[in-house]
Amino acid sequence: MTTLFRPDSVAVSVSANAAAQAALRGVGLIRNVVLAWLIDPAQYGLFGIAMLVLNLLLPLCSLGLYEGIARYTPVYELDGTASRFARRVVLASMALAGAVTAAVLLGSGWIGPWAFSQVSAVAAAEAAASQAEAVSLMRASTLCALTLAMYHVMVAFLRGLRMFRVIALAELATALVFTASAIAAAGLGFGRAIVPIGCYAAANVASIVLLAPALRRAMHRLPPPGTRAARAPGPRLAAVLRFSLWSAGTAAAWNAMLFLPAWYLLRAVDRPTAGYFFGTRLIPHMVQYAGALLVSVVYAHATRAWERDGREAAVPLLDFLTRASLIALLVGTALLSVARPLLVRVFPDAYAAGVVAYDPLLALFMLSAVAGLLSVRLNLVERSSRVCISWAIGFAANLAAIYVLLEPRPGLSVVTAAQALTGAAWAGVLGVAAACAAMLVLVRPHRLSPDGRTWVLILAALAPAFGRVPAVTATAIVVALALAGRVVIDPDERKRILGPLRARWR
Repeated sequence: MTTLFRPDSVAVSVSANAAAQAALRGVGLIRNVVLAWLIDPAQYGLFGIAMLVLNLLLPLCSLGLYEGIARYTPVYELDGTASRFARRVVLASMALAGAVTAAVLLGSGWIGPWAFSQVSAVAAAEAAASQAEAVSLMRASTLCALTLAMYHVMVAFLRGLRMFRVIALAELATALVFTASAIAAAGLGFGRAIVPIGCYAAANVASIVLLAPALRRAMHRLPPPGTRAARAPGPRLAAVLRFSLWSAGTAAAWNAMLFLPAWYLLRAVDRPTAGYFFGTRLIPHMVQYAGALLVSVVYAHATRAWERDGREAAVPLLDFLTRASLIALLVGTALLSVARPLLVRVFPDAYAAGVVAYDPLLALFMLSAVAGLLSVRLNLVERSSRVCISWAIGFAANLAAIYVLLEPRPGLSVVTAAQALTGAAWAGVLGVAAACAAMLVLVRPHRLSPDGRTWVLILAALAPAFGRVPAVTATAIVVALALAGRVVIDPDERKRILGPLRARWR
């Protein structure tokens, strides 16, 4: 155990992170597909809304302190005061999380029905039962968000101390416990949405109880203070809070944008339609998972070049890595588009109603990856506030799109579930596109705008929204241009991409 709780090399960190993320996404996909078969679509829709609610509550519970912890723990480690910092920031996290949790629990009587109840007319007895279920689900989601916030605080210390093997094991174990318990409960007939949320909370608590003591011992074994002069603790904690607040705002805006279309379907249509939406988005969501992994790699390499070699070397590298990532994501998105008839069969027949949202959802998550790659440019110049502003603009655009596309009114009313599902997906596309546009504007003053070749790929990212043929056509053109000429990548860059691939096939 002692050898496990130690800093990992860059190679081990990257490989452990990549393997863990791939395994986590696979476990999550299996869990959600199996639950779609075991519980009815109405409860599945509530489960999906609950997961979005707790992800929205997560950054609010601790004001994003887990991001600040990961960023500043290495500074305290160098000063030999990491244990002292941990005590102070854990107490602050617990106080913040407790206050937010208490406030939400006190207001769950009206927040719950707002978040989980549909507006359509039902019998009085059914409406009362729906309201009671909504309040219970809101309370369960809030308590689960509290456990998730504390779990993220623990993982943040591990990230700051570069113990990525422990993170990989902890996250995989938590996902497996959550998946096994949720599937077992549903298989035994406990098919209410509140049950898997309770299983998620229990998995988080188990991980905290098992890992926190070992992490505490590892921090006590850290070397004593080094040669770097220690600064007053007050400004440091203030810096942690400032950094964390912008991170929390960014996460909240992003999750709110994902929450809004699904919430509309629940409120204005019905619970099963929301369930069909969540089932359909599981497969396109894989594009975002792949994008997040690529963004982390691009960020690490670009930051290293920026700090070591300066802007002149970092910007061309960043442009190249961005284009290589977008090409890979476009190919993956096109494959998911072509394979749609086969992939959607993993769900029960009823979920076929949600297939109309499949293509726009592919574009939504493709554009989310574009936004992640663009945010790297703003983070390099320490403008995380601009990233938060961009996602806030995206949320506003999403809200406006929902009103225009979905709000029933004379001459423009939603008459079918298919129209509602399509409109909800397109509202998400327009919201993320607005966030991307805002980032493209905000990077200009810093002379970090993408080059012309990157623009070609950003525009191609919209193609999957219009169906299989546009997605395949745009990807084929991009790949052809990448293999010849200089429109997408030049010959030297082509060698950098194809060289390692050819070496692997020999």
